[in-house]
Amino acid sequence: MLDYAEYTIDGDGYQGNGNGYHGNGYDQLDGEYVLFYKVAKRFTYKVKREDSEDFLHDLFLAFAKVNANYIAKGKELTEGGLMRVARYELADYWRKHFKRINGID
Repeated sequence: MLDYAEYTIDGDGYQGNGNGYHGNGYDQLDGEYVLFYKVAKRFTYKVKREDSEDFLHDLFLAFAKVNANYIAKGKELTEGGLMRVARYELADYWRKHFKRINGID
């Protein structure tokens, strides 16, 4: 008999066995990086499948840079702020992709 749990897709858009582990290692982080991953995983499906892991890593770098600036100013970076950073990074990804495909003109 076919086990449907092996072929279901969880709420994050990832196919898996339902245990929440997706094999990228980011879900095992702690501290502020848990929030980074929570926000970033919402945006990885919006890029080309072959670029999703690179985009996830780029988001983490952008989050860390913005968080360092906020800490220097004595402010706290919220989930809403992280989503705004992710939207900017997503727009930049598609802008670069369009230029790469269609040329600079």
